[in-house]
Amino acid sequence: MENSIGPYSDSFRFNIGDNSGGFVERVKTRIVNGNAVNPPFKYHNIVSLQYNGAHACGGTLLTDNCVVTAAHCTTEPGSEWLWTANLHRHNLNKTSEQENGSSYRVKKFIDYPYYNKAKKLNDITVWKLDNKKSSKVYRTYFDWSDTIDTDYSMVKVMGWGVTKYKGQISQILQEIDIPIYPKDLCEKNYLSFKDKYPFDKETQFCGGDLDGGKDACTGDSGGPLFQIDDEGQMILQGLVSWGDNCGKPGRPGIYTKLIHYLDWVLGECQRND
Repeated sequence: MENSIGPYSDSFRFNIGDNSGGFVERVKTRIVNGNAVNPPFKYHNIVSLQYNGAHACGGTLLTDNCVVTAAHCTTEPGSEWLWTANLHRHNLNKTSEQENGSSYRVKKFIDYPYYNKAKKLNDITVWKLDNKKSSKVYRTYFDWSDTIDTDYSMVKVMGWGVTKYKGQISQILQEIDIPIYPKDLCEKNYLSFKDKYPFDKETQFCGGDLDGGKDACTGDSGGPLFQIDDEGQMILQGLVSWGDNCGKPGRPGIYTKLIHYLDWVLGECQRND
């Protein structure tokens, strides 16, 4: 989150905005009050996006050379070579080779054309990878019904972000189960931020523990939010975006609603460049 959620990396902080107050773009965070993913590697397409070799954001691999993540993770043009997308990872204390993982340089950032960094709106980007060989990509499922924020759906969020506000990142991939709240409740809970960071009912939703506790946090930015359907399929519904601190009572995390951008995302992933 920005203000609470954002990229995590001491060397990366120069590009994460003002970080004023208690807000976090989830790049600097990890899952709060979650559990280590067990067994390891069960979430196949989650990506550790690393800046200068250090974890900074999460992402989801959609094709051999295409990752979707949060736009606030993007650094200035020309810095792509400082980033790698790391696949099949669980314990970041180990090397990629020890986990039979893969690491690819980032070739290109493609932020959503109407991304508004100042207001934290349209917080989504596609990163193209310099991958010249075929990787094993597990199918990602999507939901075109746009009902995620209508019925208190339970979802899973995962990442290597910090486990508490202003804490250190988790080296082990964490996960939490949280409810998604109706859009009117999200708007109400963030009403005091409406002038600076307006909640957009069409492109965002919120979820977490209203009593405080379970949440995404810094370093989780851009990571996936999955809903599991009646057949056990994991449906990619959103991306970690921002929040007011991490796990703060009455402040559920804000997520980018993927369905609103899915045509654009898939179009960019299929484009040859």
